[in-house]
Amino acid sequence: MDVGDKLGSYELLEKLGEGGMAVVYKANDLSLQHEVVIKFPKDNFAQNPKYLQIFEEEGRKLAKLRSPYILSVIAADYLHEPPYIVLEYLEGKSLEEILEVMSIHDRGVLPEEKAIEIIRKVAEGLATAHREGIIHCDINPSNIMLSYNDKVTVMDFGIAQAASDQPVRPSSVVGNPGYMSPEQIEGKPLDPRTDIYSLGAVFFEMVTGRAPFESDSIEEMLDKALNSSPANPRSFNKNISPKVASMILTMLEKDPDKRYHSMPEIVNELLEAKKSKTSDREVQKAKASRNNIFVFVLILLALCAMLFSYMVYDLTQQNEKGNAAQKNNVTQDIRETIEPAAGFIEKAPSALPVPGTVPPKSVSVPAVRPVKKAAVPRADGTLVISSVPDGATLYLNNVYKGNTPIFKKLAPGRYALKLELEGYSSYRELMVINSGSSKKLNIELTPLSE
Repeated sequence: MDVGDKLGSYELLEKLGEGGMAVVYKANDLSLQHEVVIKFPKDNFAQNPKYLQIFEEEGRKLAKLRSPYILSVIAADYLHEPPYIVLEYLEGKSLEEILEVMSIHDRGVLPEEKAIEIIRKVAEGLATAHREGIIHCDINPSNIMLSYNDKVTVMDFGIAQAASDQPVRPSSVVGNPGYMSPEQIEGKPLDPRTDIYSLGAVFFEMVTGRAPFESDSIEEMLDKALNSSPANPRSFNKNISPKVASMILTMLEKDPDKRYHSMPEIVNELLEAKKSKTSDREVQKAKASRNNIFVFVLILLALCAMLFSYMVYDLTQQNEKGNAAQKNNVTQDIRETIEPAAGFIEKAPSALPVPGTVPPKSVSVPAVRPVKKAAVPRADGTLVISSVPDGATLYLNNVYKGNTPIFKKLAPGRYALKLELEGYSSYRELMVINSGSSKKLNIELTPLSE
């Protein structure tokens, strides 16, 4: 089968991938005109009765399950050559692909809250399967699909089996070695707690960026899973809460009796962890708010002190101007008194001149008036401010001025600067803009601790 071929009323559009025994294609339902997924055996398994029985059982098991977190079966045709199963088509990526991309960019861990939400949805989907007596047996990141609308879906029940006390023959053990429970490795009877262990291994990897047991050798990896204890997740990521770290280690207990007993129990624990995380964040916000109020009061007091100083300075200047004006008035009064007298003296008959001398001429001195200095215009200063990260809201004297990066022309004077960005501590600074000067600030904001 290849792109363009038809299976019944389905036309193959694109090959999505293939596993050891099956091939998966994106297809178009020609009857209903919507996209679906077609899964059918690879050529070398299409004639294998044992595998065909497993293939048929997968479709029947999935058809029993009704959950928003489990891939839905739309149809199946086991009489067709080759037989196929029609599944819903989801636009998105597997958790494995997402973790790989994050690892490439040195961010191979998911935020704890995001990881909690994904694991919760997977646990709810598996709880539905367990209620129907179906154990997945192959939970790993490649079998968890994350759609672009935040939908989480458990896929590939190909090796799922009914819960049973009958032991599994070691030769028939199938699964991903990095996520298999100790009892699955040893071929012991399985119950839903084997899926709990595998989900714990996935949870561990999501928040630490690594599997619980790593090795280049499968044999050594399996030996570690059987005989070694996993490290505390917090030793790889200090941002993990003690509650979540404890949950992961409980899910990874080698003795099934020491693990959680059911998926609903895990769902409840995850909801409590999420609630605790939210409460911690609210406490941090409350503390930050109190700190902001304290800083605001200090700034207000500082502004009041500055205003008081300015008023005192202004009053002093006015008094000095008043005294200067009063002196000018007194000087003017004196001139107005003296000048008429001087004119009278000029007109009065002078004493008889000494023979051979010329009497001196009188000189009139004009009144001196105070000259006001012309006001010098004050040029605006400039403020250039950026932040890490960008997008912080800027307030000057509690007035919104935009979001960083910002270039502003400001009148000379004192300013109370404040930067705010959700998830980061507020930044405050008192600054002075001088006439014609340029002030540049690059502020690195501090994340709120969680």
